[in-house]
Amino acid sequence: MSDTPKYYVSIDELSKHVNVKVSTLRAWVTKGAIPVGCYLKAGRTYRFCIADVIASLHSKEEAKPEAAAVLENDPVQLELDLDNPNEDL
Repeated sequence: MSDTPKYYVSIDELSKHVNVKVSTLRAWVTKGAIPVGCYLKAGRTYRFCIADVIASLHSKEEAKPEAAAVLENDPVQLELDLDNPNEDL
């Protein structure tokens, strides 16, 4: 464990630091993209450790295979065979 203390900031401050909208950060928390260990929650208030959030997002980015990233971002062209309308897709 590190001897350096962790500093926690509001979601607004985190938003400014990582240049992402507050609504996106809330969605990432809900989906688990920002793990529970990266923030503290007291009632409806969240406080985030900037270093932990950034490390978590970087580790998720590095874990993506190169091919999956290409497939995820590239448009796909679909072709329809109108000569055989009864053929199963």
